[in-house]
Amino acid sequence: MKKENIFALNTTIFITILIIFCSVLTQFLFWNSNTIFEFFLNIKKEFLENPQKFLNAFLVLLITSFCVYISLYFIWKKFFSKLDVYNQSLKDYNHYLAHELKTPISVIFSDLEVLKYWFDKKIIENSQNQLKNMINIIDVLLSFSESLNISERENINIENFLKSYINTYFSTQKQKIFIENKEFNLSVETNQILFRRIIRNLIENALKYSLDWEVFIKIQNQKIIFENSIKNTFSNQEIQKLFTKFYRLDKDKKGYWLGLSLIKEILKFLWFGFKIYSKQNKFFAEISLEK
Repeated sequence: MKKENIFALNTTIFITILIIFCSVLTQFLFWNSNTIFEFFLNIKKEFLENPQKFLNAFLVLLITSFCVYISLYFIWKKFFSKLDVYNQSLKDYNHYLAHELKTPISVIFSDLEVLKYWFDKKIIENSQNQLKNMINIIDVLLSFSESLNISERENINIENFLKSYINTYFSTQKQKIFIENKEFNLSVETNQILFRRIIRNLIENALKYSLDWEVFIKIQNQKIIFENSIKNTFSNQEIQKLFTKFYRLDKDKKGYWLGLSLIKEILKFLWFGFKIYSKQNKFFAEISLEK
């Protein structure tokens, strides 16, 4: 039996028992019976004299219990479906990062084997770069783990949030990041840690794959739109391929990121929409903040 069925059934049974108990208690108080034994004798007498009354009460209780069960079932089903999506996203994400960690570890291990026989500065530099990649992966994993308490939401002003984050995290690249706000005082309530991780990921990859290393961020119509220049416009088929889990546009470019499919699922769990499209040698990633 599914989780939503179990919760709905248990809660319905509890409510039904509570209704019966309250009904019996009310009758006991109004009938002014001296003892419990006398009370049940009166119920027996009433049942024998008017069985239709008890049948009607039973049918009302049955219909009420059924309605309660159906309502609770769909409420719990909606809750568990969101939870399952988030858990699956977390599982896929951790699996991906674990797989990515194997690559720099293997490279460093091979470099150390070579260094046992002779010293090579290039090998040491390569190992240092791989260690930086590992630190980056672990940083991503920690930021995602810190956001697991998804119930912690706070109200953030989009423009202030973007400017503050870009000045802090992209301080050396902020001259290449341009913000155009057409909707002032736009605020949303969300999990800031997870939302920050997604924004960082989209900016990083927009910069990485941009021909001119520039990214334009537009705030308009309750949307955040990331735009960067590309060599060739993507077809609809190629756009759909980008949503393949952990698909990397250019395998030669180093980067450890969420993957567009996972970004879409996380934003969906945060109650936001997400889509990507391409036109006139531009690539667009769009977050819809409407709920």
